[in-house]
Amino acid sequence: MFQFILNFFHRRAGKFLREGGKIAPEKVAVEAVTMATAGSWKIHIDPEWRELIGYDKMPQGEQDRVLNEVISSALVTVYAGLDETVPCLPGDRREFWRGVRDAFYPAYQSWQKENGIPDQAIRDWQQLFDLRYEEYLQAQSDTYEKFHLDLAALRSDDDRHATVRTMTIAAMTMLHVNRGQKFPNDLKSVRCLQKHLGYLVRENWRRFGW
Repeated sequence: MFQFILNFFHRRAGKFLREGGKIAPEKVAVEAVTMATAGSWKIHIDPEWRELIGYDKMPQGEQDRVLNEVISSALVTVYAGLDETVPCLPGDRREFWRGVRDAFYPAYQSWQKENGIPDQAIRDWQQLFDLRYEEYLQAQSDTYEKFHLDLAALRSDDDRHATVRTMTIAAMTMLHVNRGQKFPNDLKSVRCLQKHLGYLVRENWRRFGW
């Protein structure tokens, strides 16, 4: 109940700022990027995740590659939440959140520059993000088809969309982490990722869309 009350007042305050022209979409996009990067770091330091994938036994280059995939998964999760919300919103509200969505990745690039990421690496990251988001869009239908009976049991379309998002991105991320190979802990690893990405989805709903 306490969390519900906090969510209510957060969304009311956001709506007041939006309708009064007191907050810009670009500022909200920065908040969304901060949420995504913080979420990726929580995955990265999770002892369960690191043990499941044998992270601490990997060479440095492989650890860096896996971390990039984790960051990408968090960015795609938050961006997809914004992108899928925009068409459902009315009028001025839709225009504002379209602006947030469009400012999301540029806000991440600004964050990269502020943290000393070289220009070539920033361009490479743009390509990785675009590639992973396109993969996500293509893989959604496979998730729906494979799990449609389980999804039908959920309470609402919002729940179904959120579940498909986390399931698809978690499975896709593990595919890249494992370089397409299969390992005994894959199912546990996917579920661990789903747990973290599900948190991002809930935070996305709580913080944004007002």
